[in-house]
Amino acid sequence: MKPVLAIAAVAVQSAIRSRLWLALTVMVLAVAFGLPVTVKGDGTITGLCRIGITYTMWLSSLLISLASVWVGCGAMALDVRDRQMHLVLTKPVRTLEVWVGKWLALAGLSAALCAVSAAGSALSLHAAVRRGRWTSEDMRVLREEILTARRPLAPRVADVERRLAERIREATAAGRWPPEGESEAEARRRLRDTLRAAEFTVHPGSRTAWEMELPARLTGDHPAHLRFRFATSTLDASAVAGRWGLYGESGGERWSAEGEWIPGAQHSLGLPASALAGQQRVRLVFENRDRLGGTILFDPADGIRILVWQGGATGNFVRGWLVTWCQIAVLGAVGLAAGSLLAMPVASFVAVAAVLVARMAGYVSSMAGQPVFVEDPSLASGWAVAAERIWQAYFAAMNWLLRPVRATGVFDRLAAGEWIGWGETWRMLVWGLPVGCGLLALLGALLLRIRELGAVQE
Repeated sequence: MKPVLAIAAVAVQSAIRSRLWLALTVMVLAVAFGLPVTVKGDGTITGLCRIGITYTMWLSSLLISLASVWVGCGAMALDVRDRQMHLVLTKPVRTLEVWVGKWLALAGLSAALCAVSAAGSALSLHAAVRRGRWTSEDMRVLREEILTARRPLAPRVADVERRLAERIREATAAGRWPPEGESEAEARRRLRDTLRAAEFTVHPGSRTAWEMELPARLTGDHPAHLRFRFATSTLDASAVAGRWGLYGESGGERWSAEGEWIPGAQHSLGLPASALAGQQRVRLVFENRDRLGGTILFDPADGIRILVWQGGATGNFVRGWLVTWCQIAVLGAVGLAAGSLLAMPVASFVAVAAVLVARMAGYVSSMAGQPVFVEDPSLASGWAVAAERIWQAYFAAMNWLLRPVRATGVFDRLAAGEWIGWGETWRMLVWGLPVGCGLLALLGALLLRIRELGAVQE
């Protein structure tokens, strides 16, 4: 353990003396302390805080990631170029100990920058809020919708796959499957989307109900919120009239709200704490009162959510930054692995490309398993099917490789006051960080061992 700590201490000193690390540190501090003060938002306190939180975290984490991977590349590649690695490896020090020591230095430096960035953005955002002339209602909205941790609850949807199988059996028995001019894969996909959309459709003058499961430890001291977004079948973009109702397990109405809402926009309605207190499940009902007779369709992905209080904002931000730091630590390990094999210019470009790919983890996840070239392999030629399988295998492999650095919308969820659970955080700390960095450590140590250190280094 002593060689690892000694190498880590030397790596920290080298990074601090590095002009690049110093320049990126100054940039991170400028973003953390300056960005929340300069953003204007949309004139509301929620817009100011959401933009400040999202932009600050995104840009700060990007700069820290770039600093980590770049310094990680230099920690290996420059030591090899300057012959310092030759002196280290002639001592009774294993290549894995060298790699781990340098990673510990990078992880510690990035953790310090994350802590400074979090503290600076919090102080700057607090100063920006204090400068504004906000009403007591604005401050209440800030406390209840931004500076909080709320768990989003989704409606329970009937078993779509079971109903899909039943519809296919009925159509097959009647000789109408697959439909004429449509492949079986296309028909299955269209029917599945239709069945799912039907669960979130409200026809003119009718009502649609959804069952909602509530957490076991739901406190009655904090209000909840109903968040929704919908589209309408009419071409008119005017507000749509409707009525929301919330019913308890006994069937009695516990809350209701009538109003008019603009299609396409996200809306939020406050629910009193008494509406959910003492309930294990509730029934949410929407009545379509559109004067133009339009059909309303809520987004099946996230069109309806009830957000219930789960904790304070401080713990939520700590968990959010812990998840972000885990991603940065894995990217630093990528930089070290690249520097273990490649010279500095090439290694740095490879590592920066890894940062950009990590930022596209959500896109890669959505592409994994989706058809790209052909919808129905039975109707395609052999080369097209082979290309499709290779392409899907590529995205599936990329999706697996990006799992240690993928987290679902941490910045946006913090800005919306959504809860980031300890389960998600521990998965990153216990699975993503050890597995991702452990595999990269073994790879980096192997590359450093087989690298010809005696060769001329460009």
